[in-house]
Amino acid sequence: MVLLQFHTLKRPSELASIRMESIISFPDKSGMLFNFLWGKTLRAGDCHVFGVRRLVGSPVCPIQALERYVHFLQYLDNNCDAGFIFKRYNGIHVTNVRLSTAQMTSDLRFWLHRSNVFSDQTMFGVRAAGAITLMIEGRDLQRVMGRAYWRTERIAHHYLKIYEVLGLSSQTDNVIFSVQDYDELNSLRNFVSAFPKR
Repeated sequence: MVLLQFHTLKRPSELASIRMESIISFPDKSGMLFNFLWGKTLRAGDCHVFGVRRLVGSPVCPIQALERYVHFLQYLDNNCDAGFIFKRYNGIHVTNVRLSTAQMTSDLRFWLHRSNVFSDQTMFGVRAAGAITLMIEGRDLQRVMGRAYWRTERIAHHYLKIYEVLGLSSQTDNVIFSVQDYDELNSLRNFVSAFPKR
């Protein structure tokens, strides 16, 4: 779920609402199409339908991770071809109960603690990290806002906090930045690729 959220910028509650029946695979298996509002159709122009491409050769491919997850679900319980994709496991069998955001965050923290990399992460932080990554890669702010359903640039900048991510406030304590400097850094204005393609 973490990889899917990172790549799609969906809210945890939206991902928890995805049902197995509402996921279809591209004909060439290069990705999947998701719909987290059950009963909506593509023909109706539903904005909650989203596609995710397979990242060939990537160790962090959300499609490959999802396929492994479903394979594990099938191993635990043969009757898991319907209902919510992200199900609760009660220690005995897989239940068809929608996960809460609190449960997702608790699970995320549990695994991060076990991996010795925990530093107060949440599912909402994963979503913001995905958006920050897109911005640093050079994606247009309006497109990132559209994917994350942020309606105003003020809200987007509140979640993105590019200025803090760049670490400039802690590394340059003796330098005073103007509001214009802050705005330019926060929107990554005048940043260019360090290694442009030839």
